[in-house]
Amino acid sequence: KECFRKGSTSTAEGLLRGDKGVHVEEEVSNTRYFLRTLALTKPFWHIVVVAFGCLIVNQGSRLFLPKTQGLILDSVIGMDRNAFERHIWTYLLLSVATGFFGGIRNLCVSIVGRKLNNEVRNRLFSALMVQDIAFFDGNSTGQLTSRMTADAQAMVDPLRTMLNTLLANVMLLVGGLVMCFITSWRLSMVAFTAMGPIVYATQVYAKWSRQINREIRDALAKANALATEAFTNVRTVRAFSTEAKEVVGYQSATAEAL
Repeated sequence: KECFRKGSTSTAEGLLRGDKGVHVEEEVSNTRYFLRTLALTKPFWHIVVVAFGCLIVNQGSRLFLPKTQGLILDSVIGMDRNAFERHIWTYLLLSVATGFFGGIRNLCVSIVGRKLNNEVRNRLFSALMVQDIAFFDGNSTGQLTSRMTADAQAMVDPLRTMLNTLLANVMLLVGGLVMCFITSWRLSMVAFTAMGPIVYATQVYAKWSRQINREIRDALAKANALATEAFTNVRTVRAFSTEAKEVVGYQSATAEAL
């Protein structure tokens, strides 16, 4: 009774337990997460290299498109037919390169994401199968299957976003900064005054949404556990006429995820 009043960790819910007691979960930083996830891409590193190469060409072409558009307008204003045709062909080649290498990049990122998702699920299942019996006593079958499916996918998605969006935007940002300073450094300094508040607001939102997303995943895992148990023991549910109770419990868990 005294341990219960003090909130003993050995009797709390939502903890990882083993035959030797409670396992303490370590907080994983963003840098450590990306490094550990990138380590999983070693078996198919050549696809990652191709994706990076296509990313560089694709973003480089996109950086020169606005400049080429300006040259086209200058040639129209100056009524220079030869320069106009030359810039039109340059713009056409850049557009084709942007679309072609962008498509290859998306294909490579998709392949890497699928292979990485498969690797994560295989390792997770292998790790679960060697856990102590106390671990399975403290986690329902639905929660474990939810970790194997939805949570494994959620773990891989940030890396796919990094390869497909984050690095592309970083390259565009750096290249755009260079071109802005070349064009007019005074206007560039005025525009940069808004970057500080935007970066700060993004960091605050990321810290706030991390806990929210974790609670959403837990609620969905609870809903999946209720559904799995109801389907597995459907004869018992029908025998005691508790269909409405199971529906209410599932709806309550999904509502909590909202």
